[in-house]
Amino acid sequence: VYIPWYQRDQAPRVSRWFTYLLNKFVLHGNWCQEDGCMDDGAKPWDWTGSVDIYKQWLKRAKMVKYGQCWVFAGILVSALRSLGIGSCVVTNYNSAHGRPPYNKGIDDFYVRKGKKFVKHSNTKESIWNFHVWNE
Repeated sequence: VYIPWYQRDQAPRVSRWFTYLLNKFVLHGNWCQEDGCMDDGAKPWDWTGSVDIYKQWLKRAKMVKYGQCWVFAGILVSALRSLGIGSCVVTNYNSAHGRPPYNKGIDDFYVRKGKKFVKHSNTKESIWNFHVWNE
């Protein structure tokens, strides 16, 4: 997989390609919550920087386990900055996430006495405590 030659002079396209390539070939994501489900790799919260991830990937020539949004953001910002493409990590707290069918918002999401309930049919929508991505 290569970045098409006609997109290589477009920083936004190169950035999107790197997002794809890192997710497909460098770092394996894992959002499981069961005990032991990440025992065959490093837990996302154990990483302290992107250098160790890249070293492990280069040494083993296979995907590194495991990452979540903030780890993916860290390795992407490192890759893009190494190419001279300006990038930064952005963190959002109380991050709303919709699911299909999308309607561009989280509808009628309430909290009463510490309990969450949803007043619409798309019950897969959620509000995460935080989410991280790149600009």
